[in-house]
Amino acid sequence: MGNRGIARKAISQEIENTLKIFNLKEKENELVNRLSRGMQQKLAIAVTVLASTDVILLDEPTLGLDVETSYEVRQLLKDISLNYHRTVIISSHDMQVIQELCDRVVIIDKGKLVTDDYIENLMELLDAKSYKIHLRNELNEEQLELLSNQFPKYTYTPGVDYGILEIALYEGEDIYELFEILKINRTILESIDREALNFEQVFLDVIRRGRLHETI
Repeated sequence: MGNRGIARKAISQEIENTLKIFNLKEKENELVNRLSRGMQQKLAIAVTVLASTDVILLDEPTLGLDVETSYEVRQLLKDISLNYHRTVIISSHDMQVIQELCDRVVIIDKGKLVTDDYIENLMELLDAKSYKIHLRNELNEEQLELLSNQFPKYTYTPGVDYGILEIALYEGEDIYELFEILKINRTILESIDREALNFEQVFLDVIRRGRLHETI
C-alpha cells in the first residue's frame, strides 16, 4: 500500500525509521482502529512526516491525550521541526502547547485577525507583573467593586484565616492604586509573591484589547 502515491518499497526504510522514532514499531501490523487514541495521533503525524511536505498542518494535536502521551507528542513535534526541517503549523486552544512549541502566533477572535507576531515579542510587550497576595482579613464590597473597575482581570478567593488576591499589574503606578484600595478596610498583607507570566495570560489580554479597540 502506498502513501499519497508513493510506493511502499520506495520508502520502506523511511517507514522503518519513522516507526521506531514514534515508538510504533511493535504495533506495525495492528489495525488502526485497535490502537489507543494516543497511538492513533502519533500514527497520523508519522504518516504526515512520510509525505515529505515542507509544511505540516495539525489541528489540536494533543486534544484528548493523557499527560504522558501529550508530552510525548509535543517532544515529537519539536523533533520534526528541528531535525526534519519542516514548518509545523498548529491550530490549538491549548495555550501551554502554543507557548511550548511555537515561535510565531496568529490569534483570531470571532473570525477577525487580532495579532500576528512572535511569541517572544508578545511576552515582552505584555510583560505584566502578576502577583499572588495573601490577605489576613477579607475584602469588603467597596474594595471588590473598586478592584473590578480598575483591575478587571483579578481573582479573589476568601478564606477562613486569609484570602488570596491574584492580580496582574501592567503599569508601574498600578501598585499604588492597589494599595489605596487595600487601605480602605485596613487590609493586612500577609505575603506577596511574584507569579510568572504565561502565554494564556497574554492570549486573554490580546483578545481583551482587541475587543476594547472595536468598541472605541
